[in-house]
Amino acid sequence: MCKGLCTFAAVIVLSACVTEQKGSLADDEKALQFTTQLARNYVRDGKWEAAQRNLKVAQNIDPNNAEVNELMAMVYANTGEMELANRYYSTAVSTAQAEEKSRIRNNYAAFLYGQKNYQKAADELENVVDDVTYTNRALAFLNLGRCYIQLGNYDNAKTALDRAYQFNQADPLLLLELTEVYFQQKEYAKSQQFYDQFRKMVLTQSARSLWLGIQLAAQFGDSNAIASYGLVLKNLYPKSQEYLDYRAKYER
Repeated sequence: MCKGLCTFAAVIVLSACVTEQKGSLADDEKALQFTTQLARNYVRDGKWEAAQRNLKVAQNIDPNNAEVNELMAMVYANTGEMELANRYYSTAVSTAQAEEKSRIRNNYAAFLYGQKNYQKAADELENVVDDVTYTNRALAFLNLGRCYIQLGNYDNAKTALDRAYQFNQADPLLLLELTEVYFQQKEYAKSQQFYDQFRKMVLTQSARSLWLGIQLAAQFGDSNAIASYGLVLKNLYPKSQEYLDYRAKYER
């Protein structure tokens, strides 16, 4: 009789422990969601110290939470702690679930691009564009192309940018990058087509786009366009490197 009661008592104790543990896990999950949401709001508002305080609480609950690590990376990136930001982004990528990995990789790539680590950024973006379920693939292809332009790899840049163009033919930045790539590949007629599309979509050109237009005009022997773009470059960007390059070549 005692043996049966003891066994029954043990079952009750074990059940109570399990119930208590489940309650603790549920509380932790709620606390994690709450502090992460608070941190996300603070990051959005640029309140880095408040974001960091909440993220430290979240980290104590789940140090391998990918979103928490990503948000911490954003905090450090915006407060000048680049090595820590890089470390947290890398951790976020490695711990991310499939449905969030491409988004985190894309954000990590943007950070790497800002640090002029173009090869590593391209490596991350190559993984992003391979994810056919990712909703921002067009932007990922564009950014991948921009990385390859910075690396001087115009073949890969053209491949990526052509894919981006299949998704979206009305992005001025994409059109300008395509102009650059086809110009570098000496496909001047195609480059001019993209440049003409770009010009129709912008009110004011950048120093870069004006200088590219000048170089294109030179390939077609269009002295009027060279002079016209040069005058705009002089008026709008007199202290730019592009204007210095223009003066060195055309104002002798």
